[in-house]
Amino acid sequence: MSETTKKQRLGAYDQAVEHWEKTYAQNLANERPVYNRSGIEIDPLYLPDTDPPLDYVDRLGLPGQPLIPGASTPRCTGAAPGASGN
Repeated sequence: MSETTKKQRLGAYDQAVEHWEKTYAQNLANERPVYNRSGIEIDPLYLPDTDPPLDYVDRLGLPGQPLIPGASTPRCTGAAPGASGN
């Protein structure tokens, strides 16, 4: 793989992370922190500590990207089949 291709892929990774962080800040940044059972705050996004694989965005992506809405059925809404709203 050429050095140019590596830089392009790492640039795409950086752009994807930046986009995710902006989207998070716009939509959920004011939410209260989440803690695990030990009382340690859970970060909203965990990424590779070292250099990310060059195909990280293509193969794994970031949480919520792309957003694919599910089907809207009674099972998804929690309504019991045959239940009336009255």
